[in-house]
Formats: sequence, C-alpha cells, structure tokens
Amino acid sequence: MMDSSREETQPPPATAEEGMEQVLDTPSNNHNNSNKITFQDHYTLPTPSNAVRFRGSTLCVAELRNSQLQLEQHQNTKRKHSTTTVVIKKVANDKATHLNLLRLTYGTVGFFYVGFLFVVCFQVLLFLFMDLVVDSGLTENAARPGKFLGTLLSLPVFLYGLSSAMALGSAFLSDVWSGHALLRQVGQSSNMPEQKALQVLIAMEWIAFGTLLGIPLLTWIITLWARLDDWWRITLLTWFASVTVYYVGYSFGIMYYEVQASWLMLQVLSTTDTVAASSSWWTFVTRAIAYRQAYQYSGQSDLVRLSTDLEDSHHPGVSIKSDEGDNPQKNINEEEEEEEAQEKEAEENAPETPQQYGHPNWWGYLTLWGIQCCGKCGKKGHSLFQKVSPPERVPSLYELLGTRQFVTRHNWSLEKLFCSTHQRLQAVTVVQGPAALHPAQMVSSLICTAVGIGLVILLCVAGLVWMESSVGTAILLAVLIAFGCCLGRWQSSRRLYQLYQHVQQEHDTTAASGMVEKDDDNDDEAVDGQEPDNNGNNVKAEEDQDIDEQDYEEEEEQAAIYQSFEKYRVTKPSATLGWCLFGLEMGLFFIWPTIALFAINNYPVAVFFVALGIISMIRYYLNPSILLKEIGSLDAVYAHGLLGQKQAGDNNEDPAVMKRTKKSRAQWSRNQQRQWNAQSRLFAILTHVTRGPSRTTWLYVFFLLALAVIFMSVGALTESAEDSVSSADEIVLLPRGEFVYEPTPNLPYPTCALAKGVQVPNSNATALADYAFLSVMAYQPPETFQEKLDLWFGPGVATDEVEIVRDFRQQVEGGNAAVSYHWVTFLDSTAGVVVVRGSTTSWEWLTDAQLWSAAGIAQIIRALLPLGELFTPIIPQLLKGVSFIESSNLDDVALYKQTTAFVQSLQASGNYSQIQITGQSLGGGISLITGAQTGIPAIAISGPNNMLSRKTFDPIFSKDDITQYLFNVIPERDVVPRVDDWGMQHQEIRCRAKANDLFGCHSSIRSLCEIMYTCGSHARPPLCECATKFGYPEAIPVGSGNESSYTAICGTCRTNDGYYSDCEG
Repeated sequence: MMDSSREETQPPPATAEEGMEQVLDTPSNNHNNSNKITFQDHYTLPTPSNAVRFRGSTLCVAELRNSQLQLEQHQNTKRKHSTTTVVIKKVANDKATHLNLLRLTYGTVGFFYVGFLFVVCFQVLLFLFMDLVVDSGLTENAARPGKFLGTLLSLPVFLYGLSSAMALGSAFLSDVWSGHALLRQVGQSSNMPEQKALQVLIAMEWIAFGTLLGIPLLTWIITLWARLDDWWRITLLTWFASVTVYYVGYSFGIMYYEVQASWLMLQVLSTTDTVAASSSWWTFVTRAIAYRQAYQYSGQSDLVRLSTDLEDSHHPGVSIKSDEGDNPQKNINEEEEEEEAQEKEAEENAPETPQQYGHPNWWGYLTLWGIQCCGKCGKKGHSLFQKVSPPERVPSLYELLGTRQFVTRHNWSLEKLFCSTHQRLQAVTVVQGPAALHPAQMVSSLICTAVGIGLVILLCVAGLVWMESSVGTAILLAVLIAFGCCLGRWQSSRRLYQLYQHVQQEHDTTAASGMVEKDDDNDDEAVDGQEPDNNGNNVKAEEDQDIDEQDYEEEEEQAAIYQSFEKYRVTKPSATLGWCLFGLEMGLFFIWPTIALFAINNYPVAVFFVALGIISMIRYYLNPSILLKEIGSLDAVYAHGLLGQKQAGDNNEDPAVMKRTKKSRAQWSRNQQRQWNAQSRLFAILTHVTRGPSRTTWLYVFFLLALAVIFMSVGALTESAEDSVSSADEIVLLPRGEFVYEPTPNLPYPTCALAKGVQVPNSNATALADYAFLSVMAYQPPETFQEKLDLWFGPGVATDEVEIVRDFRQQVEGGNAAVSYHWVTFLDSTAGVVVVRGSTTSWEWLTDAQLWSAAGIAQIIRALLPLGELFTPIIPQLLKGVSFIESSNLDDVALYKQTTAFVQSLQASGNYSQIQITGQSLGGGISLITGAQTGIPAIAISGPNNMLSRKTFDPIFSKDDITQYLFNVIPERDVVPRVDDWGMQHQEIRCRAKANDLFGCHSSIRSLCEIMYTCGSHARPPLCECATKFGYPEAIPVGSGNESSYTAICGTCRTNDGYYSDCEG
C-alpha cells in the first residue's frame, strides 16, 4: 500500500534538478539505529517534492519540466556499519500525442501573442521618432526645440518599459509552454491556509485552461452552430482577447509579488521589528528609492579571479554592510554574526590593494577623484560621495541564489563550452575525484575556445568578402569581433586552464608525499590489539578499511575550481545627492516628456507613455534584486516568519519547542511549507523576469532598433530630396527606331501586354514596359523629364503637366508636399498616369517603415509558427488596433493621402476619362494604396503590398478592391515587394543580379531591362544600362545601326564575361 504522508519529524522532503540538498545523518555503530537521509526542498524547485512509501521503500518524487526525478532509499544492514543507498531515477512523463498537441497549441498561441506584443513595442518607438522629425520642423515652417527635446527624453522610459514588457512576455510564453507553473505560484499568497491554497491552485488550472483553450473552443462551437461565414476570424479574435486577459493578470501578479518582496526585504533591513511594523507605505517607498539610488550611483571596482573550493573566498552575506548609521542586516545564527564581525574587522585592518578589490570602473575613478579633490579643497564634510573603506562586496544575483552549475567529466561537452554564457563560464569545474575532468577534456576546452573564436571571425570576414566589401572593412570587423566579443572569453578559458594545471601539480605533489608517509607508517605499525571475530576475520582491519575508504572518497570529491566575477563598492553617494538625482530623473525623463507629448497633440503615445512610465518606475525603484544584494541571502528575507500577515493560530515559538507536540509539529511544517512557497516564487520571478536574461536581451534589441531609427531620423533632418534626385544617374536611351530587343522565342511573360483599361494610352504590346519606364523616370532630374518622355513615346505624345501639380500642391498642401509625383497626360490630354517617386531619402525610408513595418513583422511571426497561415484572418484587424497609437501629427507624412487627394481632384475636375497611377518601391506601394482607395488601375514595380495592412489606411479598402484595381511586378530575390501579402494580380520576373548583390534586384532600371529583353522593346528605345550595368546582351541594330555606333552612343566595349566597361581612348 502506498503512503503519501511525510514523516512528522522532517521538513518537506525534496529533490531538484538544480539545488538538491542531501543531508545524511552521521553513521552509527548501533545496528538498531539505522542511517536516515533527510531531503529538504530548495527554492529553485518549481514545485514541492513529495515523499511516498511504495513496496517497502521510501521515495522522494520531484516534478521537473518533462520528467520526474525519483530518489529511492535502500537500507543495507549486512555490513558492520549500516549504510543507506539512494537510487536516483529519471522517469519520463506521459508523452501522449494529445498532450503534446495541447502544449503545441498553447505555445503557438502564446508565441503569436508575444510576437504582436513586439509589433506594438516597435511601432511605439517608430512613431515616437517620426514625431521627433515632425517636431523638428521638417513638415512645418517653424521648429519646436523644447517639444523636440522633451520627446527625445522619453526614450529611456520607453526602452526600459518596452524591454520589461517583452521580458514578461518571454516569461509568459515559457510558462505557457511548460504547463503554467509560475502562474500557479503567482495565484497563491504565502499566508493562505492550506485548504484555500489548494482551492486557488485548482482555480488557476481552470483559468489557464479557459483562457488558452476553453473559451476559444466554446466560441468556435457557437459560431459554427450559428452558421456564420467568418466563424474562424471571430474565434481567433476571441482567443487573442482571452490570452490578453491572461497576460495582463499574469504581469500584474508578478508585479505584486515584486513589491511584496521589496516590502519584506526592507523589514529585514530595518533596525527593529517595531520600526518595520509601524512603517507606512510612504516610508517603504522612500527607503526603497534610497537603496536604489545608492546602488545605482555607487562607484564600483571589478575583479576577475579564479578560486578553488578549498580557498576562503568572499561569499555573499559574509560582510555586514551599513549605510551611514543605517541598521546592519540581521543574521539568523548568532555564531554567523560573530564570524562576520570578525571577518569585517579583519578586512578593515587589512590594507587595500588593487589585487584584493580589483580596479575601479570609470564611474568609480570619477567619484574617487571627486572625493580627493574635495578633500584637498578643505570640503571633506561636504562631499557628494563618500569613500567606502574597506570596499563592500556586491554579490551577483546568481551567487545569492546559489545557482552555480557543475562541470564533470560526464556532463562535459564541446557544444556546451562553445555556446557557453557568462554564467556557464563561472560554473564549478571538478578537477579531483571520480568525477574530475580528464586533462584531455581541459585541453580540448581550451582548443575549442580558440577554434570557435577563429571560426566566428573567419565566417564574418568570409561574408564580407562574398559581398565584395573592401579588405579594410573585413580587417576592421575581424579586429572588432576579436577584441570586443571574443577576448574576454579566451582570457577566461585560459585562466581556468592555468589554474587547473596548478591544482593538478599540487595534487600530484601532495599524493607523492602522502605515499611516502603511508609506507613509513606501515613499517612501524603494530598488530597488537587486533582480535578476530567468530569467523576468524580481523575486525579492526575491516573497520580501518571502511574508514579509509570513506576518507578516500571524501578527499577525492572535494577539489573544484571556478571563476569569480566580483564587484566591490568603493564609493557611495550621499543621501542628499541621491534624492537630487531622483528629482532630476523624474523631471527629465517623465514630467517633461509627458508635457511635451501632450503639447504636440500626440495623445495616444502620451497616454501610453504615462501608463508605461508609472509601471516602469514601480519596477525600477521597488526592485527586489537590489534589496536582496543588500541583505546578502534569500533565506534572511523570509526568516522569523516574515511572510506578510499571520494566519489565525500562528505563533512565533522556537522550532525546537514546536516539534515536541503533534499540533506544534504540524504548525511548524505548515510554516516551513509557506516559507518555501514564498522563496520558490520569488526565485522564479527574479531569475525569469526581474533579472532574467531575456530582459537584457530585449533591452539591447530595442536599443539597436532605436539607434537605427535615430540614424534615419538624423538623415531625414539633413538630407534634401532635390539633392538626391539631381545626383541620380541619368539613363541613356538609344536612338528611337535604330536598336531593338526582339521578344524571347520561348514563353514570355503573359502580362507583357496588359489588358484593356490598364494600358498607357496609344500603346499596345509595350504596356508593361511603359509603366516600368515611367517608374524609372520618377527618379530622374525634373529638367530632363520631358526630354526623355519624347525619346520614349515620341515627340508630343506624352506631356509632363508641371503646372497642374504645382497648383494643386500650393492650394491643398501649402507647397510642403512630402512626396514627389508627376502627372503625365497623352495626346488629347483626357487620359494620363500619375507617376510617384520611390524612396531616395532617409525620411522616405522612415515612411516605408511607418506604413509597412507592422505587416512585415507580422509576416515573420506567421512564418515562424507551425500552420501560421491559420492566423491570417485576424492580422488585418490586429494591425488596425496597433495603428491607433499613431500620432495625429503623422497625417502630415502619410504620403498616400497626398496622392489620393491629387487623384480625387483630377476625378472631380471631370476633365479626364482615364486616370492610372504607377511607381516603384515606395512609389509603387503608395500607388497601390491610392489605386484601391480611388478605384483606378495601379501598376507597381517592386512595390510593398497591402493585403494585411489594408485596414490601417484611411479610408480602408477591401480585398475585392485589391483584386480589381491593383497589379504588382515582383522581381525574384527582391525583399520589398514581398512585404505584406500580395493580391491575386501580380507578375514575378527574373533577376540577373549576382547572388551577393543583396539589393540589386530592387533596381527599377534592372526591372525595366528584364521586361524589355523578355517582352521585346518593339517601338521603344532600349537603354544603354541594360548592357553596360546589368549584363544583358546589346540591343540588335536596325537598318544603319551597327556595333560601332552602339559603342559610340553608350561609350562601352565588350568584355569576355558579357559585361561592359568604359573604353579607353
């Protein structure tokens, strides 16, 4: 029969994948007193372990992510000294298909949600910087520097808040995938009675099931029952909304326990229990801010050293830290307090050397220099910073939580070392004993580091060489990678190997001397006093053998080495300076930006900023990880029953007294379980959210994105669209009628001649090439526009209506149009084509990102998901929701609104019977939007599409509009026309650019050459650039044309590889 109850005299048993403690009682010679093993739960466990009795054995069962860890005890009483053997088993969980599918469903929906959370974060940053450009006066006559600077100062809060939101999202996704273990912990309070805690646990399971599957499934059933056409879209929207509720509750639950942990830690740091009990929330907040400022602005020194487990190294919590009379932390054990006091006194009397505390960082040097200057000026008492003597150890979070990993000969691998993180470089490496690394493994580790660094550098250099970058660029990148990314890793590996050699030498020396002493002892050893047992065996020899074996095992298992990255506090700011800096932070990074955002009428982003700023300030200043470093131990946080309000019937008796009665033992066990629950929850929050690696990663991601957008914003403020057009290379047209490209004898593109209604007037088979030519002309200097129109279409056929465009811009746009376009009419001037220029400036690239970045990221998220196409029906609706945070000021730079207004004015005039629009790249994307909004044919060359983003434009348009009016030419390997989903009407064309020319296929001239070469030029003049730049054959001469005249016109000569170069002479 299985007994699931624990022994009443033991605290909750435990196992752990990380942090398992095995406490073995001292062996006894009395056969009646068998050895006992007590397992104690460590807070690194996700769930508490359970002790069960099964088939005469005691098992301790711990639940891991995908398996169970079972520790089974076996008693051995056959030998003189009874022993207990613990068998460790790993049992895989049920791998049923339905469970895997359920987890896959949860993870897929969670990934899709977190992906769109990233879309929102990126759009906020993008809209913020576009507002910066608008406020600088790019679209207005007068700049507003105060508001511009205020908007810029909002960036730190946005970066911190958005990276925290994504860190919460990453933890949320991980929790959903692993069975929402953290959600169960977040839902339970530490002071709940056991019965209520069980009820909350069940409720959390039902909430997770309902939000992730139950409610969406019920919606699916109802919509099918009602025979709705868009049943799947409604189901997906309901699913997304329920996951949003889940994520919000999850995030606020984590924030609540972060604040609660900060409250308890401040109680530990208080002078007496009376002060802590009477502390108000105001006192709590002010003290938390004071600790945060002291930590943030303290000067620190860094020390990297190698240690062995035999060294008396600095451990977290050893030194008692004080802050100008602030109360030292309370230690649980009086003996530990005495030892710490002695160690602190020894540290104070010891001389301070750079070798002992490392070298200060730049801030530490600056503050020490300031203290020294104030001392020379006779203002020692008025210094803003104070020197900490001796420097105080500032432990890292992983040291406080005890999460070092061990590297043995069995779990060692080159893959782990090559992909090692900063924490793994500080892992404990076993160098002696049965699990010690072999010398060949250590040598391989060092070689692997060198080879890995070399391969990374060579790969980057090879990539630059493949892209035909300069030799100087390749060398510069190699140097930057070597010194910026790889040097520290190589030094750490080399130091570890050197210490390993040192330890091995000492071990060999000690072993050699020990063998000599042992031989001498054996020569002098007497055999008197050895009595045989009843079987004639030597009892004393057996006992000595057991003891020797035990001592040998203990000696062999004790040697390990590790790297220690230590920080020491060398200076600290005064309390007055800390509060002054806090006021400055609030004024510069919150109050001023808030006023600026509201003043420029950027209300959506302003409201978002205020909400994000408040949440960020709570998590930044009430930070439990900072307070934990001041305390030095997670156990001290929950010592003496500091678990919030007490339950009814709780008491503060000593645990030793409480164990005497059954009732007291039960109460003591409940208190221990409550303390473990609180510690485990805080550990999970600190390691996964508050100081998890994902938060730092997302901070770097958003910082790099912000730098890229800032770079484009600065370019938008300094570049001129006119300068970029005038500096463009002019195309060279061959004489009309003298050269020709014949149509491809094989199958040409079926859209070479577009159907009636989307043709350039007076054109037949050359329609697609005509639109490509007009899109090229949009980039040409305005003074040559009409000249080239005459060369292409013939004299007097096409006219650039400059006056009509100028008058419209002056009347409607005030002469400050942000987009460049032409209005080209044909013959009787009743038909024409609007030609929109693409991206030539940084500002126009920003506009590209404004209009299509959300759809592009959504495409990437969908592509990464299994069956991601199933989410397509709700993407347009979600993108529309994201667009609500766009500022009203960005209407000035919504380029499609200007072209749409121009086309509507042409339609309203009643003078034109046929209006079409075309463009390339950004111009093509704007043409597609305007065409769908106004109901005119739009032909784009390499234009971004609008199937997913169609609801973000004003006015919106339907899928039928896209199918009826829009056509897009899509060159292969061109990324831009693959942004957003394309409509039904499109044509893919070949690209002859080299594979290492990443943007060569996006050239409008190359696309024109491909269309002319495949479809034939007919009556249109070929371009010299088709042969001179893009490798197409020369156009065939007609009549008197010959190769010499072709060379004379284009200034080129033939080369062996089919390309052309300028002739000499």
